[in-house]
Amino acid sequence: MKKKELIARLEMAVERCKKLRFVLDGSDNPQVIELRIRTEAKQAAFEAVLFAMRGNNAYLNIEAG
Repeated sequence: MKKKELIARLEMAVERCKKLRFVLDGSDNPQVIELRIRTEAKQAAFEAVLFAMRGNNAYLNIEAG
């Protein structure tokens, strides 16, 4: 898989996470809240990898610290 393809897939994954979070927002069901928290964590991980793929080292250093 080429770098551009991987970046495109990461961008799609981030968008899917955003859509799912939008659907899950506002629910007070504990299972839905847990799913929203996991979705937020996945989105953050996808975004961190995306920033790294684009060459943004400063972001990764701040997150690691």
